[in-house]
Amino acid sequence: VASHVVPYKMTEGNKSPKLDPALQEFYDKHNIEVSALLTASDRDEVSNASSVNPFRYRFIRLNPRYDSTETILLLKEELYGEEPKYIEWLPEDSFFALPGSFALSSSPCFQKGRIYGIDVSSGAAVSTLLSNVHDKIDPSPRDVVVQKSKSPLRVLDLCCCPGLKLCAIADLLPSGSTVVGVDISEHRMALCSKIVQKYHIDQSTRGNAEHSIGTGVNIQLFCQDGTTFGTKEAGVYNLIFDSRVALEAELSKGDRKRKNKSARGREKKRLKLIMAKELGSQGSAKIRDDR
Repeated sequence: VASHVVPYKMTEGNKSPKLDPALQEFYDKHNIEVSALLTASDRDEVSNASSVNPFRYRFIRLNPRYDSTETILLLKEELYGEEPKYIEWLPEDSFFALPGSFALSSSPCFQKGRIYGIDVSSGAAVSTLLSNVHDKIDPSPRDVVVQKSKSPLRVLDLCCCPGLKLCAIADLLPSGSTVVGVDISEHRMALCSKIVQKYHIDQSTRGNAEHSIGTGVNIQLFCQDGTTFGTKEAGVYNLIFDSRVALEAELSKGDRKRKNKSARGREKKRLKLIMAKELGSQGSAKIRDDR
């Protein structure tokens, strides 16, 4: 419900939140009264909400390549002394709730890559996905997957955009693993590439280079139909991002803020070589020329 609530006000009469019309039509069709799903405090929160955010909290995840204690102290300063609320029920110690009015885009912690803006439900989805690896009966149930498994894993994330869950998966996997993200939308994949670039590649925002993706987990992004990906019907594979190639380009650009034409050409060539090696005789590789 939260992700589809229009930031406005409660509907007159039944005190239900104003919803996206398509979602409201779905609930009406199945005789679901949203107000019955809300507690009294929930109704008060939505009723008294500002136009900025209709709920009490917004959630963030800490970038594990930064010192978590330092990040929490910096967040506390941004919140004028208020303590970020730790989400205890998730198995990794990195999710926190901040006031709903917190302006994420203007936060120095967000701009410097110290925190991800990601909903707690997405964190729960990632935790559930990896539960067979790290959520076993154990005296220390809060240990994350990297401490539970030393064997590299290969994880496929279909419809991966915008990429926040994909980054969370990459942060939890043991060194040598690969996360493959697939999405059919070009403009959303462009955003996904930027998010991975920010948190795992760019030297100014990725955090401690010793824990960077270059020596840990590789991320590959394919812009194509997930319903045929990995099958004979897939045809041409469109690899648009590989973190190993991106990191090489980042380290080679030196003080330049942007890659020059020759650097982009080398990057595309490397992507095609990677695809040729991985595909073998299974298909052909295509690299976008407009990147």
